[in-house]
Amino acid sequence: MRKIMTRAEKERIRKKRELIVGVVLTAVLLLSTFGYAFMNNKGASTRIINYNGFKFQKQDIFWVLNINNLNFYFKYLPDENIKINITKKISDYYQKPLYIYSEEEGLEKEIYQNLINIAQRIQPACPENESDCNPEYPIKDCTQNFIIIKEGNGSVEEENNCVIIYYQDKEDALKKIDLVLFKILGIE
Repeated sequence: MRKIMTRAEKERIRKKRELIVGVVLTAVLLLSTFGYAFMNNKGASTRIINYNGFKFQKQDIFWVLNINNLNFYFKYLPDENIKINITKKISDYYQKPLYIYSEEEGLEKEIYQNLINIAQRIQPACPENESDCNPEYPIKDCTQNFIIIKEGNGSVEEENNCVIIYYQDKEDALKKIDLVLFKILGIE
């Protein structure tokens, strides 16, 4: 059998429960506010790497480089141990159309985001003799500025106005794309 309680006892127990719930909710709010403040504070101490006179600043998952008030975003930093042999420079793309083809969707985004303010326009295209390509894309050859990203042996080749990036896996593709961009921007 349950004990019979008076109204005063019931009211005292209710107020005690409300006080406990209020204290717990206040503690959660305060702790989450402090946690957010300290978490943001860690992000304020940005990491800066100087490479050949260029300052790369870590922001989230990207390394950001500012050249002439234009930001360029890279997944990787320049690597002195890996060199590619292309002659393309930023002037080769300045205010000219640039065509891009990638066998794997998404790999062309880093090129697009970094060269969109340099090129006149960036447009997807199909290399001539490519059978597995979107029929809505124009067919281009190496007489136009063309960056082609294909699965292959991991090399980077230049043929007329084409830069062909052969990658072994997605990670390798991102490294090679960054190397090409470093070369184009004159960082390497």
